[in-house]
Amino acid sequence: MKPALPERVLMLVLPHTPQSQVERTLQVAEQALQGGVNWLMLRIRDLPPTQCVEVAEVLMQIAQANHALFSVNPYPALALWVGAHGVHLPERTPEYLTPAVPLSASREGRGIGGSPRLRGEPEGGGQAPPSPTLPLKAGGESQPLPSPDASGEGGSHQLPSPTALGEGLEVRTTQERGLGGEVRTQASEEGSGVGAHNLLVGRSVHSLESAQRFHQESVDYLLVGHIFATATHPDEPARGLDWLRMMVQTVPVPMIAIGGITPERVGELLAVGARGVAVLSGIAHAPNPRDAAETYARALGLL
Repeated sequence: MKPALPERVLMLVLPHTPQSQVERTLQVAEQALQGGVNWLMLRIRDLPPTQCVEVAEVLMQIAQANHALFSVNPYPALALWVGAHGVHLPERTPEYLTPAVPLSASREGRGIGGSPRLRGEPEGGGQAPPSPTLPLKAGGESQPLPSPDASGEGGSHQLPSPTALGEGLEVRTTQERGLGGEVRTQASEEGSGVGAHNLLVGRSVHSLESAQRFHQESVDYLLVGHIFATATHPDEPARGLDWLRMMVQTVPVPMIAIGGITPERVGELLAVGARGVAVLSGIAHAPNPRDAAETYARALGLL
């Protein structure tokens, strides 16, 4: 059974790139949850999923401890691996994502934080971006990745990308909870796709056409924007409240507004039908993330 969406969503988007300071990310997440955030999204860019497992595992632990949701953007199999509540997919698939990425990490010789060679990398070079150092919490042991068998067959794990969603994506779990293993669970016998594993599935949208298409694919929510001007997209015009109202009235899917959202504007967004808001810099870059989160939470009526 899928987790329920909060009646009022306060989502914190946490970017994760090769330049990320992981310790700061974890501190911000914990403080924001204490301030009223009820959903964390790890937004991964320019890193393979094999280098993001540890931070995703710790964020999942932090979210659970605070009775909040946790989603991974954009890797479905990584979301399944860490037991996330959901997976979020972009409107268009980034070029760096391929339909499947085989993992070749050794269970005995390499932990999750290692750098297994990905398909398409030359054998002697093409190093993946360095994995950020992650200070794990006490007792928070990470599971190593599964390894191929001696022949190299039967153990090459395919990590499906968001391109497979809506095309019968079957991310199955092995008895060892591998990333995209080949043993079907009861859920995958009953249906294919990410939804068969009870993940909340969301998509980012910037147009009515995309929203209608994803509605036909039965997504659970849409992240819509950007609503107001934002430094993240300085060259793109803001969509505005009238556009958001039109989207809400036309497409019957819960919509979470994103882009340039301040606590003072939350009331306007709720008035036109938004289910809640997604925030990045307003909380993550605040001097005190907990206080900033509390301000948003009060505006949403969560406190």
